[in-house]
Amino acid sequence: MLSPLKIISLKGSTVYGYLNEKRMIKARDMLIAGNVSVQQVAEAVGFKHSGYFCRLFKEKFTETPLEFMRKHGDS
Repeated sequence: MLSPLKIISLKGSTVYGYLNEKRMIKARDMLIAGNVSVQQVAEAVGFKHSGYFCRLFKEKFTETPLEFMRKHGDS
């Protein structure tokens, strides 16, 4: 059986990259569900600084969390 680190390595990602990918997916889902602030989402997925979270989110999804929430959110 392959270890999780070996699997990540085979996929061409670092542990840090893998964790950020998971965080961004969780953040996206929270923003779609609505009724939370960007700050709350950032903290919930493990970011201390919402500015850094917003920068990574925009790199991943090509729009800021607020723009994404307005376009895709339930509320």
